[in-house]
Amino acid sequence: MSTMRDEQHNARAHNKLAIGYARVSTDRQGTIGVSLEAQRIAIETFAEEAGYVLLEVYEDVASGRGEKSFHARQGLQNALKHAVCDEAEIIVWRWDRLTRHAGFEKQIRDVLPDERQIVCVEDPSSLDAASRAARHKHSEHVANEISRRTKEEMAKKRAKGAVFGNPEIYSVQPLAVQVWSDRSETLIHKIADVLRHQSDPVSLTHKEVAKLLNDRGIRTGHSNDWTASRVRVPRAKAMKLLEQERAKYRMLTPLFGTF
Repeated sequence: MSTMRDEQHNARAHNKLAIGYARVSTDRQGTIGVSLEAQRIAIETFAEEAGYVLLEVYEDVASGRGEKSFHARQGLQNALKHAVCDEAEIIVWRWDRLTRHAGFEKQIRDVLPDERQIVCVEDPSSLDAASRAARHKHSEHVANEISRRTKEEMAKKRAKGAVFGNPEIYSVQPLAVQVWSDRSETLIHKIADVLRHQSDPVSLTHKEVAKLLNDRGIRTGHSNDWTASRVRVPRAKAMKLLEQERAKYRMLTPLFGTF
């Protein structure tokens, strides 16, 4: 069995080393929403599916806004130095996790001359199968974590004598709503993945889309089979997502090149 050093040596020979980078703006975002752990899981899944050896995942709890944020984020600086040292690519969950500063391109070129070393998991141009697997893993983790915290909050309320239906339960309702929202978002991504591989998804009827989803074992949010009427709204949201992805790709291609 190869040692990790052997694997890294072989990976370096095939240019398949990677460094991960994750960021949230506040400590609260670290536990709710796009958490550091969820980003790490997505990066690790992407790296494994795409055949990278992931050397390290660096993290920051810091703003990505403004010119000074580039130098203020120690995790980012360490990730860039590591990537340069080992000639590795940098994998991020989403572009805005890397930066929210318009002048970032110039800043990063001073450290990382080849911007093609940066790979975005959520970008559809990034090795489609690996990107899809990572997105699903990320959504699944976020949904499960929010569901777990919702149950914990409900248990605490019960222990204090709360009766569900009285106003005290409203404090846990936002988490329950977020659980459903994350599950719905995952479902929309699955539908978009199916439509993305059709030659002309716009021309498909609702009945044809429903059959595609049923044939692939994808169920509705209530675990039912799809029908033309049930697929109408989710299909529209999935098509909107695909259009947003195409628009994002057209916008990012001049900035970062083709990945």
